Amino acid sequence: MKDKLTDLQYHVTQEGGTEHPFSGEYDDFYEEGIYVDIVSGEPLFSSKDKYDAGCGWPSFTKPITQIVEKEDGTRYCINSAALKFIPKSEMESKGYGEFLDKV
Repeated sequence: MKDKLTDLQYHVTQEGGTEHPFSGEYDDFYEEGIYVDIVSGEPLFSSKDKYDAGCGWPSFTKPITQIVEKEDGTRYCINSAALKFIPKSEMESKGYGEFLDKV
């Protein structure tokens, strides 16, 4: 797995690390699409539910599917390094067509 992830992605997803706030590629990013787990490809969040919580990490009001979570309130903040963004225009071709109605 280490050969498929950057050092930061590996640190965040496998070692419980974190990226510096306001440094991740998806913190200030608002294109239409979905965010999937960088390791498994599992759909996690829709761009429709993304908002600026001011915490420095991508924040969402709810997950797109049932997820395992560590609760810290009513928002979902996650490191960009743990996510991969699938643009709406590519969702069908990448196998995420069933989630088009979520964006």
